[in-house]
Amino acid sequence: MNNLKLYDFEDYINKEIKVYEVKEWLYPILDSVIMKTEEVLACQKFENEITFSFEIDFNGSMNSVDLVISVEDSLDSFNHALWTDAVFYYKEYKFYCGRTFLDSFFKKADKSISLTCVNPKKYRWDIPRRSEHKLEWFYCIEMRDD
Repeated sequence: MNNLKLYDFEDYINKEIKVYEVKEWLYPILDSVIMKTEEVLACQKFENEITFSFEIDFNGSMNSVDLVISVEDSLDSFNHALWTDAVFYYKEYKFYCGRTFLDSFFKKADKSISLTCVNPKKYRWDIPRRSEHKLEWFYCIEMRDD
C-alpha cells in the first residue's frame, strides 16, 4: 500500500532566484557533462526536460573546491525553495545552483526568474527520482589567483 500523499496546490510558492553567467573556463567541463548525459538518456529514451544541479563545496581547503554536477530528471526531483539560489543557462540547458557562489565561476547577469516550488513550511520529502541511476560528475578544482 502506498501512503505517499502529493502536495496540494496551496502548498506551492513562487521563489525569485538570480540568473548568473558561467565563466568560459568551465565550458569544456559543461560540454563533456552534456555530451555524456545526452548519450545515456538517448539510450533510455528519456523524454522529459533535462536540467542539472551545480554545487560548489569547499573541501576543507581554501586552495580547492569540490564541484558536483548532477542530472535532475524533473523539476520535482528536489525542492527549489530549500536548495536553489540561482540558475545559469548553458546551451539549451538550465543549471540550478545552491549554497556557494564564487567569482571564479560566475558573473551576475542582473536578472532573476521565478520558480514554483513547495513552501518550505509544507515540505515533507523529495519526490522520488524516476530514473534508475543518477548521473553525477565530481570534480576537484584547484583555485588560483590568476
